[in-house]
Amino acid sequence: NGKRAVSVGEWVLLATANSDIIAKQAALSVPDIFLPRLLLCCGMSKTSLVTMIERLSKLGESVSDPSKLYNELLSTSAVSEWGLQKGNRITIKKRLHGRIASYLRIFSNAMTDGEQDELNTIERCAFVTWLASEVSTATVKKSDSTTRCFDEIMNSLNSSTSTSLDEESFIDLEDEEIDLSIGERIVIDTCASEGHTRRSADSILTEEFIKSTLTA
Repeated sequence: NGKRAVSVGEWVLLATANSDIIAKQAALSVPDIFLPRLLLCCGMSKTSLVTMIERLSKLGESVSDPSKLYNELLSTSAVSEWGLQKGNRITIKKRLHGRIASYLRIFSNAMTDGEQDELNTIERCAFVTWLASEVSTATVKKSDSTTRCFDEIMNSLNSSTSTSLDEESFIDLEDEEIDLSIGERIVIDTCASEGHTRRSADSILTEEFIKSTLTA
């Protein structure tokens, strides 16, 4: 029936167990698809964390296109099995990057100089460096895309040859996490709720229209 013998919730309990032996065995045994999910857990031991990151790095090294493999592990279908609130791929990457960085910082503060080499190695491994690069690239794209994306949508809405706004334009806003102003989001959201029907430029962009939406 497609049901897994061990649920993702059970893997979480095993990976965060107080026993290092149990936690490490869980990190070694959990299906690849759940590895990123377990890295979002709180309260993991260093052994469990290091084991999972090493597994992900070896997975990347075993294929010709590591980025494609990692993105597949963070795809919508993969994330849907995690039992968490859904988020787009960029959001998941940022959460993973932040959680791993926090773990490394906590463990680093509790380690001697001789033990620090292990964490330095983890910080430079394939999966962590790929994740850092993806988050950095996404941040730059977000800044560059904000004005461009809103302008493109407004041009589409106001075009005399357009009768409706392509739904993909709205989806792009969410996927790219565009940081629009309150007024811009009001305009987009209102147009979306009205079936993406095109309004005239006068009614869309006027201050009166934005104010009327705020007080509606």
